[in-house]
Amino acid sequence: MSQACYRLELEFNTPAFVKGARDDVAELRPASIRGVLRFWLRAVEGGRRGLRDVRRIENSLFGHAGENESRQGKVLLRVSGSPPTVPPGKPPEKCRFRIKEETSKGTMVVNPITYLGYGPYQNVKGRGQITARASLAPGAAFFISLLFREKPGPEELDALVRAAWAWTRFGGLGSRSRRGFGSIHLRRDIDRFFEHATGFAQPIPPPGVKNELLARSQQSGFPGFTCFSASMRLYTGPRQDSWANALGWLGRTWKDIRSHVSRTHGDRHDGSFRAMLGMPLLIKGRNLKIQDSLIRRASPFFLRVSREGKQFVPVILALPAVFHPDHPQLRERFREVFHDAVSFLSGQGDVEEIW
Repeated sequence: MSQACYRLELEFNTPAFVKGARDDVAELRPASIRGVLRFWLRAVEGGRRGLRDVRRIENSLFGHAGENESRQGKVLLRVSGSPPTVPPGKPPEKCRFRIKEETSKGTMVVNPITYLGYGPYQNVKGRGQITARASLAPGAAFFISLLFREKPGPEELDALVRAAWAWTRFGGLGSRSRRGFGSIHLRRDIDRFFEHATGFAQPIPPPGVKNELLARSQQSGFPGFTCFSASMRLYTGPRQDSWANALGWLGRTWKDIRSHVSRTHGDRHDGSFRAMLGMPLLIKGRNLKIQDSLIRRASPFFLRVSREGKQFVPVILALPAVFHPDHPQLRERFREVFHDAVSFLSGQGDVEEIW
């Protein structure tokens, strides 16, 4: 399997907040797609190779810049197709799920889509929650072409296929893509790029794929960075008739997980409890200080909306990693919080554990 160009036709299952220099124009940028492919390459290959080999393959495919040496990568990525921009000011789609938020003014009933969309959705007096940025609508389609300046080696091409496969199964594009926005769906594998990808045919990877992804893995416990490991978990929720209901279910369930952790361990954003499931840069009206950087880490949970035929499937992927390599106490606290969160999720009656 080797040729000069592979083309994929993709579309968004959920609104995608992708932008360039302007907030009022949605823009698909090749650099953004390269960035997510690099992330998923590290995630997939980190589950079966050492970090040095992962870096070598990533740098060879996508290039690198260093003080002593810089080089272009073998992969050139082009984006085509011009989906129309949805301007800012759009209210959230209605869904059949609701969550309750306790505020200084009492209990508020909230659309879980805006709960997940903190940032792109903002409250405007007299209008309620509306989008503050332009977006691309669900169903917006585009093409990417993967071209090669130089023929990749077999292990490099295999790593690229796995990275793109993981992106189209677990990932998205744009702001809040870890919270279900910008979820990617593959319309057509035009040049059979995924011909040899195990389990590719199913929108939701079957249980046996986990063993294949971790073949040759020598890891035990949580890995040192976000990647596939024996500790990872994959869950699906009940099939829904619309992307909004699937995203709404994810929002309600994510709120339930965080509330459970808060009740069990406390409600402090101090690196001990809920903060370990992901903490924003702004907490209670204050910007994080330098010393706070030790307690902040991106969430190990990836929320996504997949599609099977005309049904939309809520998906939650958990990729735990060492919370902070220089703080053993924080590492143990994170392990406790993570296991408590996945145990709670596994115990929900409408959740199916795949891995």
